[in-house]
Amino acid sequence: MPTPDRQPLVSVLIPAFKPRHFRQALDSVRAQTHEHLEILVGDDSREGDIRRLVDEANDPRITYIPSHQVTNGSAKLNHLLLWHRAQGRYVRFMYDDDLIAPRSTTVLLELLQSVAGCALSWHQRELIDEHGATTARYGVLTEERRAVMDRPLLLDNMAKFLNFVGEPSFTMLDRERVPHFSFSRYDRFDTAFLWDVAMYLATAEHGLVHGSGEFLGSFRVHQGQVSTRANVFGAVEWELVFRQELCAGRATLAQCHEVLPKLLGLYQASKHTLPELHGFQGRLLADAQAGRLIESTPAFLAHYQRLLDEHR
Repeated sequence: MPTPDRQPLVSVLIPAFKPRHFRQALDSVRAQTHEHLEILVGDDSREGDIRRLVDEANDPRITYIPSHQVTNGSAKLNHLLLWHRAQGRYVRFMYDDDLIAPRSTTVLLELLQSVAGCALSWHQRELIDEHGATTARYGVLTEERRAVMDRPLLLDNMAKFLNFVGEPSFTMLDRERVPHFSFSRYDRFDTAFLWDVAMYLATAEHGLVHGSGEFLGSFRVHQGQVSTRANVFGAVEWELVFRQELCAGRATLAQCHEVLPKLLGLYQASKHTLPELHGFQGRLLADAQAGRLIESTPAFLAHYQRLLDEHR
């Protein structure tokens, strides 16, 4: 293994605002076998707990950034601030309640470097609860397998499995291949829930995606996380993605019909939380059955924008 001074610099960006699991998340980053790290902690909490935990870590690789002074609590701005502060060519995000195994960064970097034209790498992760107990462990790849995808193949697999890549904590980007980073932006829309999917599709426009079946991370599922509160938008934004991809000629009707049962299931699971989703579910089914997914997309977009204006 190369000594740290001969390793490529990897910037680890931690947009933080919840202190409860932050120490564990930070310790898992500091324990990486790839030691040449720049760890940027953007504190959006306006409290002193995260700053205190950073100080206690006493690691010269960590830079504390009081991002709340300029972001006004915006998670998107916190991501962008850290991205533009990063010095490494290779960048990974890490959320304040997730965990990564010691080999995570080493594997992600090797995935990026081993395939010419690769812009994004990822590995599989398990799900854990607020206490750290494993609740699920599944993936689309066997643990010994790797897969290289271009954007059409990435989208095709999303039609089969939705977000099989997982969360940004378990990915890495090559910044030289991502000239204009706009986290959460899909097409002309700022997503409320599918931030990660928007990032993956945008990145895949500039290079290949390389994934590993190894389980080298843990995504924590609990009531306090942002994704839990924004989950009601998940079904609508998946519909947005496949309608827009279809209208742009990048998705086929067959792919849209393959993903249709999954979208209807997401609506079914969420509509008790937001009654308006019942209307989205009914319109999607009617449009698909009538073969009018393209023609009805302008009306869908109007409903989507109204939903964002009322509930975001």
